Amino acid sequence: MNLPSPRTPDPLHAPPLNWGILAPGGIASTMVEALQRFTRQRVVAVGSRSAERGASFAQRFGIGRVHDSYEALVADPEVDAVYVASPHSHHRDHALLAIAAGKHVLVEKAFTRNAAEALEVVDAARAAGVACVEAMWTRFLPTSDIVRQLLASGALGEVETFTADHGQWFALDPASRLFAPGLAGGALLDLGVYPVSYASFVLGAPTVLEVTLHDAHGQPLPGAELWLAGLALWPPEKVLADVHGVARVEGLEPGTFTLRAFSGRSQASRDKVARDYPDAAFHHDYHDLVARDDVDAVVVLTPIALNARVAMAALAAGKDVYLEKPMAASLAEGLELAARAEEAGRHVFILEQSAYRAAYRVARERIQAGDIGVPLAYERASHGLFDAGAHSVRGYGRTAWRQQPDFPLGTLFDGGHHQLAAIAEMLGAPTAVVAHGHNLRPDYGEYDVVLMLFEHPGALRGMFSYSDYLGGERNYMLIRGTEGLLAFDRRRLTLSDREGHERPIDVPEEDTHRRMWRDIAACTRDLDDSGRSDVCCYGIAEGLRELRTLEAIDRSAHSGGIRVPIEGPAPW
Repeated sequence: MNLPSPRTPDPLHAPPLNWGILAPGGIASTMVEALQRFTRQRVVAVGSRSAERGASFAQRFGIGRVHDSYEALVADPEVDAVYVASPHSHHRDHALLAIAAGKHVLVEKAFTRNAAEALEVVDAARAAGVACVEAMWTRFLPTSDIVRQLLASGALGEVETFTADHGQWFALDPASRLFAPGLAGGALLDLGVYPVSYASFVLGAPTVLEVTLHDAHGQPLPGAELWLAGLALWPPEKVLADVHGVARVEGLEPGTFTLRAFSGRSQASRDKVARDYPDAAFHHDYHDLVARDDVDAVVVLTPIALNARVAMAALAAGKDVYLEKPMAASLAEGLELAARAEEAGRHVFILEQSAYRAAYRVARERIQAGDIGVPLAYERASHGLFDAGAHSVRGYGRTAWRQQPDFPLGTLFDGGHHQLAAIAEMLGAPTAVVAHGHNLRPDYGEYDVVLMLFEHPGALRGMFSYSDYLGGERNYMLIRGTEGLLAFDRRRLTLSDREGHERPIDVPEEDTHRRMWRDIAACTRDLDDSGRSDVCCYGIAEGLRELRTLEAIDRSAHSGGIRVPIEGPAPW
C-alpha cells in the first residue's frame, strides 16, 4: 500500500495575527519560538502577574509590550488573539476573560478541568463570535493527516481495535502543575489527554467508558490518587513511565528447570513467548503468574524500579525467587525484600552472572593462595559505548527506562553492578568510597562517567572507572600485591612476579549464564535449614552488599566527592 501524501498547510501561508501571550512559562516559550520561526504571526504583547518575569520573557523574544495583569493584556487594542498558557485550573477563567474582550483564543491543552467548564467556554465564544481552539497540536501533524486520509478512504477497512499511550519523565515537584491537585495537575489530565484525543480522532466520541487505573506495579489506584494515574514512582522522589516485558531466560540446561508460564505487558511479549516457548502459558498481569499452583519459583526480569515489588508478590504467594540484579532500586527497598523473604521462609537468588565467571573465581583462588602476596592496590576499568563496538549489547542502551535523566548513577547502577560484584567477590566488600560523576548526555542517565576510589580493610585500596559513553572500549583489572601482579582482560588472566616474569593462568572455557543456572540449581537442592549452601550462590546478603556500595557511591558523587563510609554486611 502506498501511503497518501500529507495535506498539512504550510504555516507560512496563514494570515498574520497579533498575538498576546497570557502566562509566560515553559510551554509559552515553545509556542513563541514556533510562531517566530515557522509562521508570519506577530507576538506583540505578554501578560504576567510578575512584572520581572514578564519583562524577562519579552526581552528574550523581542516582544514590544509587557502588561502586569491578564486584564490589561486582553484589553490591549493591538492584540487580535490570546494564547492561554496558564495551569489547567485557570484555563476556563482566562479563556472567558479574553473572549469577553472580543479576542480570539488558543487555549493550551487540557482545554479546561472538566466538561462543564469546556461547554461554558465554547458557548461564550459562540456568543461573542470569536474563534476558540484547544492547542492539541498532535491533530495537525502530517502523520495525523495521513491517518485521516486512510480512515476516510476505507483503506484500513473497519477499525476493530485501537491502542494509544503516552509517557514522559518528570522530576517530582509538588508545586508544579503536573503534580499539584489544586492546579488540576496529574498525568491523566496533562498527558492522558493526548491518547484520549487521538482515540476520539480515530474512533469518534465514545458512548461508553470503562476505566481501570493502576500504578506501575499493577495495583489499583484509589480515587484520592487519581491524579497520579500513569506515573510510576522512581525511588524515592523521581517518576518514571515505563513497564516490564519479557526477556529470554538464557543458560537453562534440560532437567534443571521447567518453564511453565510468562508475564508481560505487550503483544510483542506474548508473541516472543509463543515463538521461543510454545508450551508455556502467558499472563498480562504478574499477579496471575505468581498465583499459579504449578509454579514453584518465579524469575523476575523487570526494569530495576519493579524488581522488588514483583519479587515480594512472588514471595507472598509462597514462591522462591530468582531475581535480576540489582535486587531493588534502593537499599531500603532491598532490606524490605530481605525481611519479606525471611517472613515467608522462601529463598531469593540474585541473577548476577559475574559472581559465577570463571576468571573471577580463578583470580580469587590465586589471591587466596598467596600468589601475589598481600593485595595492596587494584585498578578496574570498564569503558565502552553501549550499542556500539565489538562487544555491544543490542538494544541495551536504547531501553526507555535506562535513558531517563535521573536514572540513578546512569548505567553504573545497572551494568556497573557486575563489576562491583566481581570486586567484592575477589577482594571483599569495600568499606568506604570517594566518587565523582560526569554527565555528558543529559538525556541519558544521571551519569555517563563515574570515577571511584575504594577503601578496603587493611591497606588495600582500589580505583574503579566506569563509562558507557567515552568509547575506546576497555575492560580490564590489575591487582597488585606485595609479591606480584594479577592482571586480566576479559578471559585472559596473567600472573607476574616482582621481577616482571609473566605467565598465563588457565581459565576454563564456559557459558557464564549456564554456569550460573547450574550452580543455582545445585544450591537449591543443597540448602540447609538456615538457607545456606556449600555451593557458591549469589543471594540476598550479596545483593544488599552491592546496594550499600551503590548508594554510598551515589551519596559521594552528589556531595562533590566526599568520603562516604559503606556499612558492613547485612545479617542475612
